Amino acid sequence: MLFGKYCTRINLKKLVWIIAFLITAGLTILWYSFILRNRFHVDTYFPYGNGFNPPSISLITYAILVGFMIYNLEKVVSLNSISLRIFRMISGIGKHTLYIFLYHIICKSFLDIFLTFLFGKNIVITNVFVLCAIYYAFMLFIPIIIEMVIKKSGSLIVKIIAEG
Repeated sequence: MLFGKYCTRINLKKLVWIIAFLITAGLTILWYSFILRNRFHVDTYFPYGNGFNPPSISLITYAILVGFMIYNLEKVVSLNSISLRIFRMISGIGKHTLYIFLYHIICKSFLDIFLTFLFGKNIVITNVFVLCAIYYAFMLFIPIIIEMVIKKSGSLIVKIIAEG
C-alpha cells in the first residue's frame, strides 16, 4: 500500500525503466524456475505457509516479483502511445474480473456441453492455440455480457419501480 501511494512520484528515464523491467523479468523467471526445481523445500524452514494455501514464502516472493515486473512493464509500455492504447484495452478487462471469476466455470461447462451437442462426443481439437482461443474468449466475454445484462435489468427494474 505504501508503494502504491508513492509510485506515481517515481520519475526515471526511459532506459532505466527498460532495464528495471528486464531485471525484474529475469528475477521472476529465475525464481519461478527455482520454485519448480526446489518444490517448496525451502519453505519447510519457515514457520509460515507450506505451499499454495496459505501461500508460502516462495509464492509470496514470486507474487511480489510479478507485481514489480508488471509495474515496470506498465511504465515501459506507457512510453509509447500505441502500446499504451493496446495495454489500456487489455487492462480494461480488469474492471470485469468479479464476473469473470464468478461465471467462467459455468461458461466453460456450457461450452463443453454445447461443443459435445454440436459435434458429438468425439470432438478433438488438435491445435492447442485454437482450443485456448475458443475457451478463453468464451470464458472472458460471456461473463462480461452476463454482467451487462444484470446491470441493465437491475436499472430497468429500478426505473419501473420508481415510475410505479
